[in-house]
This record gives sequence, C-alpha cells and structure tokens, in this order.
Amino acid sequence: MNHQHSSIKFELEHPDDDNTLRLLDFGITINADATAHFDFYKKKAKRDIFVNARSALPWSSKMNIIRNEKQRIRERCSSHTREEQHLKTFDEVLKKNGYPRQVVAACDNQPRRRKQKRENGNVLYFHMPFVSDRLNQKVRRIFHQEGFNTIVYSKNKNLRSWLTPKSRAPPSCSLNGCPISDPKLCFRKSVVYQVQCSGCNSIYIGSTIRQLHLRIKEHLTSDLSSVKKHLSNCITTTGISVSILSHDNDEKNLRLREAILIMDHKPLLNAKEEEKGLLGLVQPVKWT
Repeated sequence: MNHQHSSIKFELEHPDDDNTLRLLDFGITINADATAHFDFYKKKAKRDIFVNARSALPWSSKMNIIRNEKQRIRERCSSHTREEQHLKTFDEVLKKNGYPRQVVAACDNQPRRRKQKRENGNVLYFHMPFVSDRLNQKVRRIFHQEGFNTIVYSKNKNLRSWLTPKSRAPPSCSLNGCPISDPKLCFRKSVVYQVQCSGCNSIYIGSTIRQLHLRIKEHLTSDLSSVKKHLSNCITTTGISVSILSHDNDEKNLRLREAILIMDHKPLLNAKEEEKGLLGLVQPVKWT
C-alpha cells in the first residue's frame, strides 16, 4: 500500500520474542492454539509519577483517579494472576506518592455517589473553586439540608493554562456574510449572547457552544428563527447588535446561566416553548 502514493506510510508492527504485540496500554499474545491472551502494558521509560496525595485537588477527585486506573488495569488483563501483579505494582506507585495503604484499599469499596445522584434526576451542579475538602463538605451539607440533589465540583486552571500565552491579535473573520464582523466576538464559543433589534430594542437571549458568528447567521437566515421573523415585521429596525452576557466552558452551567438571564431580562423575541423549557432549570428557592 505504501507504493501507491508517496504520502502513504503505513508501518508494520511485528511481535516481540514472546510473540506479544503491544499497543497503547495493552499487549496481546496469540498462542499456538490460536487463542488470544491480553495483558496490561506500561512502557519501561514511564516513571512512577502519579497525582500526589498532597496535590491541591479534592480528595474525591484523587480517589476517582485511583479507582479509574485500577479499573483500566482490570479491563486490560485476561489473566487474574497478571491482574493482581499489576494492581500490586500500582499500589507501590501510590505509596511512593504519599497515599496510605488503608485509603488505597478503600477505593474499591467506596460507592459512586455521583452516579446515584444522576440516576435520581433533577440534579443541580454547583461550581466553586477548590479551597479545601472541609469547605466542600460544608457546602454539600447545606444543599443536602435544604433538600437539593446537588453535585459540588471544582474545575480549576492548571499550570499550563496559566503559562500558555494568549494570542493578542484575533484572526480576521472570513465568514461569508458575517453578521458581526468583529473578530473579538466572531470566534467566541460557549457563551450566552444577546441579539438586540436596533429599532425597537427588543432582545433575544440564547447560548451556543459553537463560534458565535455561525449561530447569529443562522438566526438571520432560518425561517424558523424568531429573530428573523421580528426583523421582517419591524418597521423601525436598521439591523441588530450582538453582545455577550456570560461565558462557561461547562455546557450544563452554560444552559443554567442562559435560563437565569432569560428569567432576569424577560426577552420578547424568545419563543415561549424554548423559554419555558429553560426556565424549568431554575426553580425558586425558599430559605427557612
């Protein structure tokens, strides 16, 4: 196949001396009787580095990382003996990174509470910066006492995100018939936006995880769009103005922010069915 074109460069992997072919994190051995044997694989150059027990992460996150790694080892091994050997090796890595043995052993027995909460429905996601596990527990206790099925989570920036330089000059917009023509807005993603009629000042509030100018163009070209219908009937309009009201990389939080802003601003151009569905995410809270 490589002779068909100069850009085609497939590689042929050959088994090693013990007739094992290794790929990513597993190895497969074909026995003489044509049966297959699978095993967990870690490169020899990979060091025994793991999330340290003293890292500034919620303890539940560390436990989940350990639990997921152990599950990955179990899924890769077809031999129970090899599985136990790899798990024992992993426990030694955890010990080097400051984890007490009793804590590591508790990972296999601890239930996944988040999964249970999601299955019950009506889950509220509360995002807050991680300060300490003690503070997280207090916040969870407050929600629990008020009867809310709430998951408190943290999504902090890592060192790479702080040190990576941001592009100062945004690229120019090349979208044909762009309704915004502002590079600072055109390429924004995961935002709650507002479209305002320049004539009567009526507004529409929506959210998108795609580039903003693509979503706004859909509003102006789709016959089903309430924005296009309004602009066709408004005799005072000279166009629209677009602004960003909020931003969140988490799609669930983004929809929640959209619902709250719709409830506060009461936009006239939003379809009633869509508005009713979003407002269902925001239920009034009665504190006693």
